[in-house]
Amino acid sequence: MSWRDVVRRSLGELGVPVEESRRCLIARPPDDPYLTVAILQRRLQMSLDRKVEMIGVVEVARGVERASEVLRRMLEESFEAELKGIFRKTLKMRSWRELRYLEKLCGPLRPSNQLLEAVKADEGLMREVMRAAPDMIEVFPELISPEYMEVYMTASHAAMGPLMRRMIARYLEEPERLAWYVRLHFMYGLPRMAAKVRRNYQLLTRFVGVLRDFTRQLF
Repeated sequence: MSWRDVVRRSLGELGVPVEESRRCLIARPPDDPYLTVAILQRRLQMSLDRKVEMIGVVEVARGVERASEVLRRMLEESFEAELKGIFRKTLKMRSWRELRYLEKLCGPLRPSNQLLEAVKADEGLMREVMRAAPDMIEVFPELISPEYMEVYMTASHAAMGPLMRRMIARYLEEPERLAWYVRLHFMYGLPRMAAKVRRNYQLLTRFVGVLRDFTRQLF
């Protein structure tokens, strides 16, 4: 069974329809019109191993005053979490490492831990993190027009040319909307893969609620 079949079956059991896209699968939760989930598979560099990325995009505001200021605050709150260990998982959480690269486009950033602390304080969410056990979690705002974000997500820094960098810099000044991205990474081919997909999807949707509540404080 292909990874696409596994995803369709896993999310189908939750009542979530899955569509085909050129680069990935797209899930559109019927109970949340502002959330879209992209699922793709990558081969690891210098390895035959593969990983799955599940990327949730949730729109939180559109047409608001001071949108660029709020987007910058969202960017400074971006974080990542890494789970390591085979039998006993250890969770390490920190500011998003991509901020160092993005400072070249938008100037100095002042990373904040307010969102990270809100996530840590949600005991139910933290239980879901350990249960789903993705290898990596990234939480960050939309940085480019939605129609190009899929390209941004699949490109490496080396492949990101001047045009893409200018588009990101312009979007940070004049965002079309405000949206969060939750990106979960986990290895493909593990035992009980269908359950792994399902649990990570449920984790992603749990993150969405926390992000919506937190973003209201930024306006």
